[in-house]
Amino acid sequence: MKRMHWRGPAFWTLFALIILITPSAYLGTDYRVFRGEILGDADFSGSVRQRDSLELVAFFKATGGENWRVKWDFSQPMDTWFGVELNEEGCVKCLDLDGMPGCDARKDGGNNLTGALPDLNLPWLEHLFLAGNQLVGNIPDFHYLPSLLTLQLCCNHFSGNIPDFANLPRLNSLELDYNQLSGPIPDFKNLKNLENLYLSNNQLSGSVPAFKQMPNLLRIYLHQNKLTGTLPEWQTPKLKEVLVANNELEGPLPDWSRLSDLQYINVANNHLSGRLPAFQNLTQLRELNLSNNRFEGALPLLVNMPYLRAVFLENNRFSEGSYWTGLPELKACSLAGNQLTFEDLMPCRDWLSLPESYTGQTRLVRDTLIKVRPGDDVVLTPGFDESVFQNHYTWYFEGTPVAAGEAEAHLILEKVTEADMGKYYCVITNPAFPELAIQTRQFILSPDGAPLRPITLAAHDDEFSFDYQHTNQYAFKVTDNDTLEGVLNWDMVVVYPPDAGRLMEQPDGTLVWHTPPGFVGETVFEYELCSLEVEDACDTGMVQLSVRPALAGEVPDVRLPTRFAPEEDRVYIIRDLESHPERFEGARLSIFNQNGQRVYASEPYQNDWRGTTGDSGVVLPAGVYYYRFEWKENGKPQFKAGALTLVRR
Repeated sequence: MKRMHWRGPAFWTLFALIILITPSAYLGTDYRVFRGEILGDADFSGSVRQRDSLELVAFFKATGGENWRVKWDFSQPMDTWFGVELNEEGCVKCLDLDGMPGCDARKDGGNNLTGALPDLNLPWLEHLFLAGNQLVGNIPDFHYLPSLLTLQLCCNHFSGNIPDFANLPRLNSLELDYNQLSGPIPDFKNLKNLENLYLSNNQLSGSVPAFKQMPNLLRIYLHQNKLTGTLPEWQTPKLKEVLVANNELEGPLPDWSRLSDLQYINVANNHLSGRLPAFQNLTQLRELNLSNNRFEGALPLLVNMPYLRAVFLENNRFSEGSYWTGLPELKACSLAGNQLTFEDLMPCRDWLSLPESYTGQTRLVRDTLIKVRPGDDVVLTPGFDESVFQNHYTWYFEGTPVAAGEAEAHLILEKVTEADMGKYYCVITNPAFPELAIQTRQFILSPDGAPLRPITLAAHDDEFSFDYQHTNQYAFKVTDNDTLEGVLNWDMVVVYPPDAGRLMEQPDGTLVWHTPPGFVGETVFEYELCSLEVEDACDTGMVQLSVRPALAGEVPDVRLPTRFAPEEDRVYIIRDLESHPERFEGARLSIFNQNGQRVYASEPYQNDWRGTTGDSGVVLPAGVYYYRFEWKENGKPQFKAGALTLVRR
């Protein structure tokens, strides 16, 4: 039967009949007995309160009320029911059944609401908090909640598409994160008052909308989905927080310089590329996280940003330095895994005290073949960092050191002979960055005038599979299966890096795959193999890399959260550690940042992590972190690993 309008006379006729046959205990002790008449406008507030109470009774039954943790006592007035708040007219203003704030594991599922969420008819409801329950199915479009300001349904099991909520014009905060929602994100063109949009940790796909009709938008949380396409140039002037990490987005980072209120930008773990736009106008910025993408060119120019606390640019393709000054609050910074030199890093040295913040620099340039005749003089130069203070240069010939010093970056070979033919390279170090060594390209000396030989060069697709290692490092030689017949000197360059982790080439040609902490899964990369002796003799190959779980395996019934807000949550990362401590012998928790740096470790772990570092207690910035929880159960090693989002308010 079609639902009748709640203010229509037909509805009140039916409503009166329902009231007559409904036990008064369900309506509370202050319920006024009906005389069978249809109530007029003079009795409007009282009638709506009675209608609200019946709606809550139906809601109670539809969501498994008999199994709620805190049940409603229908013999008591409605304003005493758990989580129900009334306005001055006695109508339902707020329904709060989420148990505790946040989405931590200890919540044990809010108030244990189950089943499908009905399309509520509560016209004066302003706030609906149902997070952390066990609700399933599609989310209703809520045609009958015209006063709603806050809709919080996160941490449930909702599925299907997201409605456009066109009937909620007053909505201020939409919180649907941590569900199994799929399909595209609506443009929400009718939600002109929306400030908070939380859709992270779902299975949403398609492009990111421009949200052109949402001038009041403050926060956009879309991380940990399956979104594709490019990021829009949002024209929402009040925007403060953008979190779209862990998707499949491509293209450049838009110019958001007109969004002068931006405080948090996190686009980590996507496929974004190109050179960066200007950031000079973003003086309110607190955190900039561009890590694990394909950005190139110069580091961003960061000048006079008094609130900037964290800059994460690791695992990109930055190859030029920049100027940083006027950053009094900057505490956390990482430039690791790029193509930077000591000259590029020096302006940022004050913020790069930890080795993990600057290591892994790789110069992605091709080796050079130099044709020489016996008796020629040859001068080899690194091609970069030739005049950096305190640089130390060590030259190698066929893997053996042949010259070292600080004053001279060049290697001079006088009157070369046949014995001097071979491969040379230089390793540069600097005491300002003691854990970093940058290797130049290889210079291959070959006799000039040697007859050309027929060659056969082919790069073959390959696959390497590894058992999980606690070091998160896996070595392999990609050219072992390639065809290099008659090729004396060749070069291999990674042209399309893996999505997970980064590759580091060793002097002997071995590649070392550095994965995110606890990584188990698959990824691919593409490389190009070229002869240095025959022009245009090149071929490309695809390599699949995979890590299998350790033999101990993950334990599925040990739950850890995917979101952690220290200021809001009384979080117990390991739920069962409190109730069954005997199960977790030698419990150890390690927390890593996105560069693989361990920022917290505790053994034995006692559920006491609060979003800080282990030694100094420094507050960690918001962002995505990785955890690894290890213990022994009945003498057998066990572990649980994954990612969590640290949220700051």
